Amino acid sequence: MLEPLKQTLKSLGNGARLLLLLAAAVSLAAALAFGWKLLSPDYQVLFSDLDPQDAGAIVAELDRIKVPHRLGDEGRTILVDRDEVYRTRLKLMSKGVNLRGTVGFELFNESDIGMTEFAQKINYQRAMQGELARTIMGLEEVQSARVHLALPETGLLRRGDGQGKASVTITARPGMQLHAPQVLGIQRLVAAAVPQVEPGAVTVTDSRGVTLSAASDNTGAERGGSGDAVLELKRQTEAYFISKAAAVLDRAVGPGRAIVMVDAILNPDMLKVTEEKVLVVPGGSGDGAVLRSKQTTMADSRARAPTTQSSESATGAGRETTLSEVEFQHGRRVEQIVSAPGAIKRLSVGVVLPAAMSEAQSRKLTEVVSMAVGLNPTRGDAIAAYSLEALPASHGEAGAAAATGTVAQLTPPHADAAAVTATKAATLSAAPLDAKPVAIKSAGLLSALSASTTWMITGTVAAALLLVSLGLAMRRGRRAQAPARLSDQERARMLRELNAWLAPRPPGAPR
Repeated sequence: MLEPLKQTLKSLGNGARLLLLLAAAVSLAAALAFGWKLLSPDYQVLFSDLDPQDAGAIVAELDRIKVPHRLGDEGRTILVDRDEVYRTRLKLMSKGVNLRGTVGFELFNESDIGMTEFAQKINYQRAMQGELARTIMGLEEVQSARVHLALPETGLLRRGDGQGKASVTITARPGMQLHAPQVLGIQRLVAAAVPQVEPGAVTVTDSRGVTLSAASDNTGAERGGSGDAVLELKRQTEAYFISKAAAVLDRAVGPGRAIVMVDAILNPDMLKVTEEKVLVVPGGSGDGAVLRSKQTTMADSRARAPTTQSSESATGAGRETTLSEVEFQHGRRVEQIVSAPGAIKRLSVGVVLPAAMSEAQSRKLTEVVSMAVGLNPTRGDAIAAYSLEALPASHGEAGAAAATGTVAQLTPPHADAAAVTATKAATLSAAPLDAKPVAIKSAGLLSALSASTTWMITGTVAAALLLVSLGLAMRRGRRAQAPARLSDQERARMLRELNAWLAPRPPGAPR
């Protein structure tokens, strides 16, 4: 039976034998791999994306209950047999294995009866920190979180203001980040769960140490908001006023035909004013309401000395003294006004109007924008409006360009009205609004032409360079293609053909 096989192998060449051996080796390896895969247990994921502390706790518990397991993803994933995944997971949950490296209120499941009050407070603080961390890690963007609480002292001998503080460190998932509303929600969550902790006393930071929440402790609140908070408030305030002015301009001159910008100067300080007033009783004498009245009468009698030697005695005349004490009480009215940081100190509005508007239309539209924004003259607010062609194109033409603009300055009441009126009249009458300076138009035309010409030249040069590069590449490719070498048979055949062509032909022979 083996003899024909041997004869077949002997009849094969060396290359065929080598290929046959390789095919046999590959088939054997595939059979072994298939058998090992078929007989080995199918491991499935039990837990994934674990911290080193959590992975260590789970592996220790699996070793204790003798469950075979494997580690993957550099120790961040734990795998067990496919048939044991759910059973093992339920066992671990029933054992109370601490995941995410935190402990919650299960810390009191096996509390000692003889535990001191201080130890109970510490365990309660640990449990609160763990429960809050678990709740925060329930957010989609949060991968891990740690919470630290600074609870105030209680009792008669307590020190401090009795206000607690908290800090939260968050590690976001890859490709995700927490936004301001989510950070504020975490602050309110911690403040609502822990007594005597305000949302402003909760500091939220990321894994790089960057503060995500605005610092708003008591000292900072008295001085005012932080720089980032005030800058963000400034942006919001300016965006609010710009939206109001843009709504008016879009309706008046058309969408996108006018430009408006607002600059707001805010007061970053927090002001607290306490005012106390004395209330007078209506219809009274002004002394206030009678709280208590007391009247005391004292009698003082003195016997007069006898003036005669008679046996009759003179009766002494008596005196009475009356003391009255009346206590009044006045009503009081105490008012406390707290101004948060961000009060508006001054507004400046700049408007660029279309060139086709007349002087009267520009002035009226400026007044409408002033009323829409709510500019206050006593505060020093100002508004400036220019036509589109009034913007200076160069230093030499700045005077002529400014002459075509319209400036509206809100004047405080104490300013000289005559002087301001004269200034406005001179500015408005310097040049009519419909005047179109030739220099500005030519400058704009030249700038447009230069831009288009630049793009045309750039495109032409780029196309020429591309064509030259393609030509050089094709030329080099042709040079690189060397003629193929002829074999001996081809050379002999070509030599015979050449000899046949060069041999003399007899007359009348076909060519």
